[in-house]
Amino acid sequence: MDGIVGYQTWAALREDAPRPPSTDGRAPHTYVEHGAEARWLTDQTGILYGAGDDTLYIEAFNTGDVPIAPGQFTATANLTPVAGGNTVQLHLTAFTDDGQAAQPGGRLYFGVPNVSNDAGHGEFTVQAWMPPELGGDQINGQVTIT
Repeated sequence: MDGIVGYQTWAALREDAPRPPSTDGRAPHTYVEHGAEARWLTDQTGILYGAGDDTLYIEAFNTGDVPIAPGQFTATANLTPVAGGNTVQLHLTAFTDDGQAAQPGGRLYFGVPNVSNDAGHGEFTVQAWMPPELGGDQINGQVTIT
């Protein structure tokens, strides 16, 4: 274990097929994302609904080399009802479990409370994007809002 989140680690986290090391043209163990950067956890398991507080949240990790503070960034998500209907665009704010900044390599979330007020109830396809300042990573999946 080298502490580097490279292609093979991301493939394992996202349950994708691994790519060979150094396919980005760099020497092994030399890739560093400078500044604020983040990536979604996985396509499906990282998109969650908290029924207790009616919150949609998507799990992510700080892949940069500086802390990311709660509320510092906002992601965008489109929710489309599986049964048909209008797509709702939501803005998800960054937060952490403990309210402290997510350190490099640390977990953070992007979420929106009272999501059923905006989207309604049922099954939805979700397409979300990190803000460009964090690298613009995209995630697709589904969620059920009760």
